[in-house]
Amino acid sequence: MKDFRRLEVWHKAHQLVLVVYRETSNFSADERFGLTSQLRRAAVSIPANNEQLHQKTTEVNADRRPQTADRRPQTADRSRTHF
Repeated sequence: MKDFRRLEVWHKAHQLVLVVYRETSNFSADERFGLTSQLRRAAVSIPANNEQLHQKTTEVNADRRPQTADRRPQTADRSRTHF
């Protein structure tokens, strides 16, 4: 699966973000840069972290596929390494 937005966990996390933004919009102005900001950043980090994990998992699974003539692993050119 290439698109993380198709994952159910992403949809649930996105819904949480929308709820947190809606609820924190009712907080007092005194909390605007304190609790409101912290709650919003925490909520946004959940789907963002899921996206990163999905991308890493997709890359790992791609590396485990059998190699074909069109998809050869890239090797480092060690002749240019200087110590």
